[in-house]
Amino acid sequence: MAHQITEQCSNTTVTDAVKGLLSSYQTIYNATYTYSDQIVQFIDWAGMSLNNNGHVYYIGMDSLGVMGIIDASECPPTYGATLEDIRGFVTGGYHSYGNREGSLVHLGEPFNLSAEHFKEDMIDNLTTYDTVIFLLREEDLHKLHENIPKIAESVLKHTNQFGAIFFQETEDKDHVDKQSTLSHFKHHISVELPWRQIQQQTAPIFHIEPKDEQVKHFSTFLIEMSLKWILNSVSTGGHILIGKVYKNFMIDVRVSNNKLYHRAIGIIKQFAECSYDEAKTALLKSIYSSDTVPDNDNLVTSQHINKATSMDKVVPTALVMAVINCSIEEARKVLQEFTVVSKALQSIKQTGNHGKQTDPLKQ
Repeated sequence: MAHQITEQCSNTTVTDAVKGLLSSYQTIYNATYTYSDQIVQFIDWAGMSLNNNGHVYYIGMDSLGVMGIIDASECPPTYGATLEDIRGFVTGGYHSYGNREGSLVHLGEPFNLSAEHFKEDMIDNLTTYDTVIFLLREEDLHKLHENIPKIAESVLKHTNQFGAIFFQETEDKDHVDKQSTLSHFKHHISVELPWRQIQQQTAPIFHIEPKDEQVKHFSTFLIEMSLKWILNSVSTGGHILIGKVYKNFMIDVRVSNNKLYHRAIGIIKQFAECSYDEAKTALLKSIYSSDTVPDNDNLVTSQHINKATSMDKVVPTALVMAVINCSIEEARKVLQEFTVVSKALQSIKQTGNHGKQTDPLKQ
């Protein structure tokens, strides 16, 4: 978007255009987090869901639905979450998603992105601990005006954790139909972004009428960005509440690519207070479920990653092994006792078990 806009500007206005873009981003950022107190409710719901083997479901139309899918897709590699923990759905499924490969439903249930699938096949299987969050713009609210009460009735039979993130785009925020529809949610956030201020900041960019297609696309982009920050807060906060974050580090990353492989070694090195080679050794022992390190001369990093990608708790297991210098079996016993990884580490630190080859559960 920024590249397209600056291409249309003359050399003398490129600087002003970039400044306008950056100012509008800052404005959206500031406006989004004025709703922090209301976002907290969704974070609490997400934490409760994830801590009780429940799920978080985002339901949206068009690009807002895609934002939900993107946020959900980031959770497995970042937090070691399953594909079922947090899922996104978009009206129209893969047709709306527009990915190059087309439908991926054949890969399994977690790959069904259709909001219609959620409505028809999943609502009746919701549990008390599931969270359902609708992602809505004004036009979506109008389209779903008659359907939301019916959906609400179905969802609320199973869970009270039913909410909406709604983007207010016109000034009639007290319109009876809007408030009536939103009242069906147990909690909702009505996000009102400062469009007049943004219009002033982007004046050097758009020398056209406010209703031009380009302006509409840019406005949609800003809404998507705001929503992504909110959803980031929900998924990150939820995983923090179940102990997936320790001292601001995401310690249960899934070792699924080169970046996360080296990040995992860094996490082990830092919290076990050991050398790089010791951290790498602990990681490889965890990956290969062995107390001996495989012959590295015959294996390359990509092979380690391929082996680790489908495995759970690779980094936590390696971390416990490195911290207390124990066997892989002993490390797994610790993690069975303390299902929340951060609590396992806190317990180990408190017992002063660092570097001892003893069973931490007998301390």
